[in-house]
Amino acid sequence: MRSLLRGRVTDVDSSTGRVAIDVNGTILEAHYPLQTAADLKVGDTVFVDLTIMKTSEATIPGSVTDVNAQKNTMTIKTPKGALTVPIAPAATDRIRTGDEVMLRLGLVDIGPSP
Repeated sequence: MRSLLRGRVTDVDSSTGRVAIDVNGTILEAHYPLQTAADLKVGDTVFVDLTIMKTSEATIPGSVTDVNAQKNTMTIKTPKGALTVPIAPAATDRIRTGDEVMLRLGLVDIGPSP
């Protein structure tokens, strides 16, 4: 489920990327890329694209063990083994070794098997 929420920036730490946003009286704190945080200031009105997912359905916890900017890949350690996946070039600046991640496994119908 996705929702678009309007909020107001109440705190910014541009050295860590932490941003606090007041959405209808509730403060939501999250870490953003440093460049994003640097562009924000207290009092700014922002829109938050909120995605809600049940972590008990089709998700796998993992941790990033490698980010390869030359190949635009990252390797994630999961409970059943390592998985290397392609990533967008811009993501190599935001994802770091040791980051905890959650993999959401959506199924896509691409038609019948050959």
